Amino acid sequence: MSAVIGTLAHASIPRLHVRSLCADWAIGSDKLYQLLFAMESVGLLTIVRRRNDRKAKSAGDKLFFGDPTMYAVLGGDAGNAREALVVSQLKQSGHTVETTRDDSTGDFVIDGATTIEVGGRSKKAKSADFVVRDDLDVPTRTAIPLWALGFGY
Repeated sequence: MSAVIGTLAHASIPRLHVRSLCADWAIGSDKLYQLLFAMESVGLLTIVRRRNDRKAKSAGDKLFFGDPTMYAVLGGDAGNAREALVVSQLKQSGHTVETTRDDSTGDFVIDGATTIEVGGRSKKAKSADFVVRDDLDVPTRTAIPLWALGFGY
């Protein structure tokens, strides 16, 4: 668990590559999947999967800490902290959050219909419906301030 937490805290992209991690940590893939399932079950991790990914053995498409403040505590990536906060707030508000099939269209698909991109003040929308931006004071037609997601909690 310590290795998974260390990997997530310092990864620039929150993805786990099962084969390489199993080799690095000298454990089997079954044990890694069990560990990820247990960590997700107790709320330590949030695993975001692609639409229709129902495989029993899946590390998901993106992994985040269940509590986004862990990134600040562990000196993690600010971009991952933003995405973790968005996923956390949307899931706690009852929405379904999945990753997009293609990163060029956005980061997440909400409730199977709305595509969003998450980033800082100058983040471009790509082809997403909305951009959730950090360091933005007021919403615009296609940009939502990150702080506004707190109202859904």
